[in-house]
Formats: sequence, structure tokens, C-alpha cells
Amino acid sequence: MITKILKIGLIGIVWSYLYFYYANILFLYLWGFDLFLPDSWHKIALFWDYGGVIREGKDYAFLLTLVVTPIIWLLGWRMLCRISLIKILVWPFEAYNRHIAKKYGNRAGKRIILKNMGQGTKIEEDIKVATEAVKANPEQDADKIREAVKNKLSKAQKKS
Repeated sequence: MITKILKIGLIGIVWSYLYFYYANILFLYLWGFDLFLPDSWHKIALFWDYGGVIREGKDYAFLLTLVVTPIIWLLGWRMLCRISLIKILVWPFEAYNRHIAKKYGNRAGKRIILKNMGQGTKIEEDIKVATEAVKANPEQDADKIREAVKNKLSKAQKKS
């Protein structure tokens, strides 16, 4: 019984804080009304005392939102109390996991191979191996150069 009361109290505190924080931001952004300032409530009381009339759609939206806010707060609290506390506590991790799976695809069961983690060969060793694989043959290179020069000279003589 005590654990149930603690659960309801903990959920109520966290839910109330988050709900009214975001509701206050919404009211401030849309209507410039602060739920927690007595001056804002005093302005509404003066509006009604002096015979204020609701004429515009935004006034109706404000009144409806003001009336519905505590109802949604209570319904949300009731809904969260029905959910297991473990599910509530684990939900952020599951949401992050779903986000990562959506972002990178679901690779469940596939093996991940990490490369270039500092255990491989160094760059200098790679260059040395690559240059040894391609050894220069000076005789063939010299023959190619002579042949290219000979062709250019013969083409130049044919033009003149």
C-alpha cells in the first residue's frame, strides 16, 4: 500500500512539474498569460468584473484551453499511474534505442566490425610495403624514355 502511494506521489510530482512547465510556456507564447503570476489572474478577474465580452476566436481558444488544462492534467496523471513504474523509468532508454535503430537501421544479429582502432599497421609500414611491391626497373624505364624521345624526334623531322 505504501509503495502504491509513493508511486502515485512520485508520478504526480514529476507529471505536474513537466505538464505545468510546458503548459505555462504554451500560454506565454500564445497569449502572454503566465499561469503562476497572480497579476495575470487579476487581469482576467478585472476583465470579467468590468463586463468583458469574448468576441474573437483567440479569446475562445484561450478560455477553452484554460478550462481544459486541469482536466488534461488529471487524466494524464491517472493514465501514468496505470502504467508500471519500471516502464516509465525505462521509457527514455527505449525511446533512444528506437531513435538509433531508426537512424542507422535495425542491424539486430549482425556482427559489427570496428576498423582502424589503432591495432593495425602504421602508415610508414603501409607505404614501405606498397613501394616494395612496385620496384622500379631502371633498364626498362630508360628504354621507355629513349623510345619516347626517338618518336618525338622522328615526328619533328617529318614535319620539317
